[in-house]
Amino acid sequence: MKRDPVSLRLFVAVVETGAIARAAERERLAGIDRLMPAGMEKLRDDMKADGSVTPEKAAVRFLEASNAARDRQMQGIKDADQLTSVPASPRVDGGGQPAPAAQGGEDAWKKEFAAGKTGFVAEADYLAYKKAEARGAIRITGSA
Repeated sequence: MKRDPVSLRLFVAVVETGAIARAAERERLAGIDRLMPAGMEKLRDDMKADGSVTPEKAAVRFLEASNAARDRQMQGIKDADQLTSVPASPRVDGGGQPAPAAQGGEDAWKKEFAAGKTGFVAEADYLAYKKAEARGAIRITGSA
């Protein structure tokens, strides 16, 4: 005779509780507990109090609650991204105009470097910086 563990567990529960109904309720509650993900204690307690909720129904409700929580978290991330967007190119005047250096081009950048006010030692480094700034690869986040 082949014995399956679920039937054996149910048989032991009936023997321990002395009644089939009490054993069935104990197994229903244990089944809900086994399925509960972290952070859903309130939902678990509500389902355990409702005698019509089987472990299978509990699994579906846990999954739905988990999906809803994930959706709320994703929406929060999207909302935060919209509030903290960074412009594609550097802005100086706040009026939506690109920084004057980004408009000037290589000749203007060479003149700036020659004037000695750039803080760069090599002209090639300064030109590479200005080119990257013009294409939006460098973002200015504050003033020095």
